[in-house]
Amino acid sequence: WSPPEDHLFPVVDTLLQSWQNEHLEEDKGLRLIGHQWSPRTHEIKKFLAGNVIAYHWLDVDRDPSTKGLLDAAGIDAGQLPALLFDDGSTLPNPDLRQVAERLGRSLSVKHDLYDLVIVGGGPAGLAAAVYGGSEGLKTLLLERHAPGGQAGSTSKIVNYLGFPTGVTGSELTRVAEIQAKLLHAELLVPIEVTGVSIDGGYKHVALDDGRTIVTRTLLAATGMEYREHPAEGIAAHSGAGVYYGAATAESQVCTNRRVLVVGGGNSAGQAAVHLAQYADDVQLVVQRDSVRDNLSQ
Repeated sequence: WSPPEDHLFPVVDTLLQSWQNEHLEEDKGLRLIGHQWSPRTHEIKKFLAGNVIAYHWLDVDRDPSTKGLLDAAGIDAGQLPALLFDDGSTLPNPDLRQVAERLGRSLSVKHDLYDLVIVGGGPAGLAAAVYGGSEGLKTLLLERHAPGGQAGSTSKIVNYLGFPTGVTGSELTRVAEIQAKLLHAELLVPIEVTGVSIDGGYKHVALDDGRTIVTRTLLAATGMEYREHPAEGIAAHSGAGVYYGAATAESQVCTNRRVLVVGGGNSAGQAAVHLAQYADDVQLVVQRDSVRDNLSQ
């Protein structure tokens, strides 16, 4: 640990920061009240988890304390999901943009012209924001859901450079976002790109709120989306009992329940191991005879 300012203090500081980000006193902090089988509620859960925002989840059907909280806030059942803040203010049935703005996530831009605009906030997009900012470029990252992308919702990543013992997706996202901002890169979340045109060599990036961003260079780091399962009934219950890559966002509500993880690759294996900390019974459903072909040791 010697010298401590190089080898001890930074480690302790990082551990304390991680704890502070995840810890909430029992009766304080942000509270989300909703129905477990509601896609709108699941969307907000994923947004909060993906943006590394700690919150208390209260299921209106299972937690008797929710009635008193909703009555005090003047919110009826038709306005769920609802967010309750420490200062007594509420957001009934909000969209993600309202949630971001209320949590202090600015959606305004600082410049009329950027050197680099990055579409997509996964590990590739965040890395590009760090490199662009470190070179002094006016850098803007646009992400429609939450920084980290698919990796941000992963319970443990063991094959990312610089983390030999593994790192959670939320922690990797948190430190990457801090690093990008320290290098003066801007991040707009949630915002969606709806079109691109070129005029005189400049790229005009159209956003879903009607604005247009002008940049010299446009980098698409849009990653991938989950292939939806074709079985009957799956699509109708997506976000309401059927979840894609949501092991971290939904893990708490799996307590004392039975969970099926469909898939036999590394993501499925990590999800099963993570959910086994909460659920009574976790079963891995695979098409092959064994998981040895696809699942890493």
